[in-house]
Amino acid sequence: MAVAAFRRARQLFNASSIRPIVTGEIYPGGNQSTRAEIIELVRQSANTIYNAVGTNKMGRRNDSLAVVDSAARVIGVSGLRVVDASIFPFLPTSQPCATVYALAEKIADDIKRDL
Repeated sequence: MAVAAFRRARQLFNASSIRPIVTGEIYPGGNQSTRAEIIELVRQSANTIYNAVGTNKMGRRNDSLAVVDSAARVIGVSGLRVVDASIFPFLPTSQPCATVYALAEKIADDIKRDL
């Protein structure tokens, strides 16, 4: 899949409609064309800067797969909450930062209310 995506991106950047904007391939430079070369390039340059979500299921306390409840409290642990994108069931359509901030504000209000 990575090879197909890489090749498709090259096709898109070589389209005549984008030619006036894109003057050439800076990285990796166009020298990689075989499947093996592209795979090696992807292996060397892949990273984890993307926003992972959905790693801590939110659910009811009786759900054996749930990690947190709807108030972000870690199930089975007293006084601990998870307030980050890991409890989102799916990635928001934009950068998740603003959504995490909104969640943090909501959970902060919940904590203040419960005091």
